[in-house]
Amino acid sequence: YNYATAFFCNVTPHTVGDRSFFEEFITYLENCPDLAPSLVFEFAQDEFDLLGGDIATDMKRLSGAGYRFSLDQVSSLRIDVKALVARNFQFVKIDAAMILEQAKQDPEIVRALKRTLDEAGVDLIVEKIETEQMLVELADYRIDFGQGDLFGEPRISQDPPDVFQELKAGE
Repeated sequence: YNYATAFFCNVTPHTVGDRSFFEEFITYLENCPDLAPSLVFEFAQDEFDLLGGDIATDMKRLSGAGYRFSLDQVSSLRIDVKALVARNFQFVKIDAAMILEQAKQDPEIVRALKRTLDEAGVDLIVEKIETEQMLVELADYRIDFGQGDLFGEPRISQDPPDVFQELKAGE
C-alpha cells in the first residue's frame, strides 16, 4: 500500500483509562503495521502531563510499531519539547490565533519555540488558518504545515478502492 494521507486521531483520557479496551486496541494496531504510516495519535497538551506509567509503556509499544504522536489543543507555548521527543512525538499543533497573538507580544518566543522544535525534529502544524493575511503573518515563523479553511473545508475521506473488486473486474 502507498498511503498519501495521514489521519490525526484524538486519544482521550477516557480511552486510555479503559485499560482492557486500550490493550486490545494496541495489540490490534501492532498486528496491522500497514496502518502506521497513515495514523497519528493526538494528545491534548493539558492531558500530556497527566500521562502515567501505563500510557508511557503503551506509547512505546505503538511507536515501536511505527505509529506517531502529535500534541494538540495547545494552550501554552511553554512546551517541554524534550519530554515530547522522549515519548516519540513528531508533531505539535497550535492554533494560528494563539501564535499570532503571542507574536504581537513577543515574537522571539514563537521563534525560539520553532527553533527548539526544528532542533528536535518535531514538525509544527498551525491550525485554523482562515485568511491569506494570517498566512502572510505566519510565514515569518517558517511553520512546517498549515491547515484551515483557507486551504479548503474539511471533508469526509474517500474509502480506498476495493482491491478484490478490481481483481474480479479484471478477470
